[in-house]
Amino acid sequence: MDVQVIHYSKDVESTWRYAGRDGRRNAYCQATLVPSGDEVPATCRPVADIYIGDTNFSQDCQEERVRHDIKVELCALDADLGVVRPLEDGLVTCYQARTVAYRCGPNRGG
Repeated sequence: MDVQVIHYSKDVESTWRYAGRDGRRNAYCQATLVPSGDEVPATCRPVADIYIGDTNFSQDCQEERVRHDIKVELCALDADLGVVRPLEDGLVTCYQARTVAYRCGPNRGG
């Protein structure tokens, strides 16, 4: 799978990574995934754009795995919310998605 993260501000860095790539999840990460079209709370600020897609050699790329990888990236960004937009491409069999990562709360903007 191809993972790309575009930070909206140079001040927003990936502050930490939880051990999610090997199946364990950090209990402190509470990032939530919501579908595109859901309303984002007014206290949330976008901090990054995450793209996960097919490399034409991808395996283990079903929706559940991609959503897990999105959550890994959200936690690395210390994000609270991810708005997920699935990407349709008739030429690939892998689930692909673009996600906007948000930090929410009075002092959580990027």
